[in-house]
Amino acid sequence: EFLYHIFGFVLLLAASITLVTSINRYSRAYELLLGAAICGMINAALYLLSALIAHRGRTI
Repeated sequence: EFLYHIFGFVLLLAASITLVTSINRYSRAYELLLGAAICGMINAALYLLSALIAHRGRTI
């Protein structure tokens, strides 16, 4: 379970950073793409939190 959450965190964070860096500020869908990238980063943070909880539960 711990590795699943770590892989999810890494992949979501990489996808979100890639999306943020590839957004063109003058694009019509700028706000939508930025919102999607922010949601991806929040999801990645939640995966990291879940991984820490899973690791803590495994070591106790």
